[in-house]
Amino acid sequence: MPTLVGRRAERETIRQRLVGDGVRLLTLIGPAGVGKTRLALAAAALLAEQSPTRFPDGVTLVDLAPIRDPSLVLPAIARALGLTDSGHPPLPERLRDVLHERAALLVLDNCEQVLPAGAALADLLAGCPGLALLVTSRVPLQLRWEQTVRIAPLPVPDLTSVLPPLDELAQVPAVALFVGGTGRPAAGARAGRRSPGGAVAADARAAAGRPPAAADVGGAGPARAAAEPGGGGRLEL
Repeated sequence: MPTLVGRRAERETIRQRLVGDGVRLLTLIGPAGVGKTRLALAAAALLAEQSPTRFPDGVTLVDLAPIRDPSLVLPAIARALGLTDSGHPPLPERLRDVLHERAALLVLDNCEQVLPAGAALADLLAGCPGLALLVTSRVPLQLRWEQTVRIAPLPVPDLTSVLPPLDELAQVPAVALFVGGTGRPAAGARAGRRSPGGAVAADARAAAGRPPAAADVGGAGPARAAAEPGGGGRLEL
């Protein structure tokens, strides 16, 4: 599971919405590479640790990043649940039959390119009273049950103020995320153009509080839970 840096308040907000408020469709909204997937997985782990009775039938990740055809969303959910689509009964009906008695959470990652699948997801929620969806997307799904949490980039150091020593600066989440993602000192520090702390802060600020991979290549994001397109599966939390 990708390491989460910072985001403690956001993680607790997600847990409260899904457990305390009983929200059944919660969408994490933010730009590419901001850390929505990491946050969703970390929130699922927090649920398993602190609220195990909320979803006793488990948490399942459904990776929708490779999918562009909305009609493939339900088959992707079925694969993640370990089901095969035999055609009889039709897949929507079979999913409702399987999930109707379950108290489970589906984490649907990267929904922005399959928004028309929202009607099928709404039908699934309507037929499965114990089911909840935790969704990551760049935009809302605009569905009846939906509540949203907007995820902003991590705050970055203010280069106009006096910076703390490097070891203290490394505790700032945006800096820790950047240094952890690169696994190397900041380029400015190596070239001797700034103090080490200033170089690290400048590079973290240039990354806009996002992991280096996302900042450099336009939001590649963290490693996926499954290599198969539309993959995923039950999370061992």
